[in-house]
Amino acid sequence: MSIELLPLPAIGFATELLPTRDGYRFTLTSLLSTMLSDAEQLFGPRDITYTPVGIEFSGDRPQIWYPGTNKHVSIILTDDAREDPAQAIFQLAHEVMHLLSPTGMANAPVVEEGLSALFQERANETYGLNLRIVSKPYIEATKFTNQLLRGQSQIIKQLRKIEPSFHKWTPRFLVGEGNISIELAQQLCEPFMEFETRIK
Repeated sequence: MSIELLPLPAIGFATELLPTRDGYRFTLTSLLSTMLSDAEQLFGPRDITYTPVGIEFSGDRPQIWYPGTNKHVSIILTDDAREDPAQAIFQLAHEVMHLLSPTGMANAPVVEEGLSALFQERANETYGLNLRIVSKPYIEATKFTNQLLRGQSQIIKQLRKIEPSFHKWTPRFLVGEGNISIELAQQLCEPFMEFETRIK
């Protein structure tokens, strides 16, 4: 996929009309739309009771957060990504996955973080970013998630038809519906914050 990005700081907010006058140059905002559509096609529809409201830059760790009490979700990318389009796209791809089943709090399981990292790797190839995941916990989460996906590429979409929220998946549910071992199911359902502490 070929896209044109303006080399401006905070690229999520500046665009211009294409020379063909039939659209605008891609920014993080329009890529958010594209990526979210791709994520839904691959892994099932998002929870529409939550509304994505935009992209912000702050700190040194990308994340989503919930401004106010009205089920709005904002994506925060790092300060370093503010003037680095490749890094911003790479981070955005990861956070987009968390828009499928937001919870209002930080309690994603390993399987959700693994899928987010895999989606991030997909964006790396799609947009030619030449970046890679270096965090050991995320690398390990992708390994476990790939074991779930092995030989059953549609399994996430199938599981989410039964239970759309990743954080509600249990080992018993994954064993029964996902055709995997109890050991793998337990690893996939572990809260990522605990997993991250343990793996580091």
